[in-house]
Amino acid sequence: MKDNRLKRLLDGGEVAAGIWAALGSEVTVEVAGQLGYDWILLDLEHGVSGPEQGLALLRATGGHAMTSIVRVPSADDAGLFKRILDCGAEGVLVPMIRSAEEVHKVVRACRYPPQGIRGIASLRAHGYGVDFKDYLARANDEVLVMVQIETKEAVEAVDAILDVPGLDAVLVGPADLSAALGAPLDTTAAPFERAIERVLAACARTGKPAGIYCHSPQDAKRWVARGFGFVNVCNDMSLLVSGMRSALNAMRDPR
Repeated sequence: MKDNRLKRLLDGGEVAAGIWAALGSEVTVEVAGQLGYDWILLDLEHGVSGPEQGLALLRATGGHAMTSIVRVPSADDAGLFKRILDCGAEGVLVPMIRSAEEVHKVVRACRYPPQGIRGIASLRAHGYGVDFKDYLARANDEVLVMVQIETKEAVEAVDAILDVPGLDAVLVGPADLSAALGAPLDTTAAPFERAIERVLAACARTGKPAGIYCHSPQDAKRWVARGFGFVNVCNDMSLLVSGMRSALNAMRDPR
């Protein structure tokens, strides 16, 4: 089984830089791997791709050290977790969490017995059977299980959430969280600031890393300075839009 680069970095207290992939492009995945990103988030919640395209995107990570994380649409489908992990995802990210009870169910869906209820079968993650025994022995320790803190309820329950055995890390979703706290997209509002401090304090207490979604390298640096351990430097959709807009504006500039 391939070593989980993101897990190694987080365990060592190092900052991990990733990219958020929403366009469903295998090219994005391959280029990110070649450039040396530590992790990539394949977005099956809001992104263009659905679960059926997940296998193609995961194949594109082959041969690269970066860790592949798949964001699933919700916490409700244990069968989807199983399929995504069998296809070779090295971690899952679950959105819109509201309680520790939900996190318990997520962890159990992603771990083999006796820690969980994940079904055992050979597929891509196991090298189609070639790597079966090694994967089975290491998967419970290597596969990252992460949930998003982006609801008011999750902030209020963050200590209980982080105490769930088998949960590896949390990631703050600033857009939804700021909206849930009454100030959409305002990450300087007092309720949002208090929520961030509460999440970081809970992570410090438990020794579990905190990540946060970022819009730019400058945004990422700001949050790393606040104590977040893993951040996305950018997302592929925004890079494409900004690059195409800049090119068109430059061509039309009469100067």
